[in-house]
Amino acid sequence: MENDVFPWLGKRPITAIDAPEILIVLKRIDGRGARHTAHKVRSKISLVFRFGIKEGLCKSDPARDLVGAIPSPKTTHFALTRVRLRSCAFVTSAVPSPNLGQ
Repeated sequence: MENDVFPWLGKRPITAIDAPEILIVLKRIDGRGARHTAHKVRSKISLVFRFGIKEGLCKSDPARDLVGAIPSPKTTHFALTRVRLRSCAFVTSAVPSPNLGQ
């Protein structure tokens, strides 16, 4: 938050911050290839606004409206090759396990 949000939004009153400004910050983060971070930052900004609502400092959470504005990060699954699977099986069979077979 200190590097990604505060330089652009940190000195502004919470009531003066709107969804398009937050989206600019999120796109800046996403643009550098940190999509997962952009999602976490949107969530943290939303927490700040929800706290502000509870304390009477603002009336709405513009970050909530931005759910889905940044595409979800792509998940990559890495399957084990046969060689790696054999080495894992070898390692696990070499480790004594006193509770097995009970």
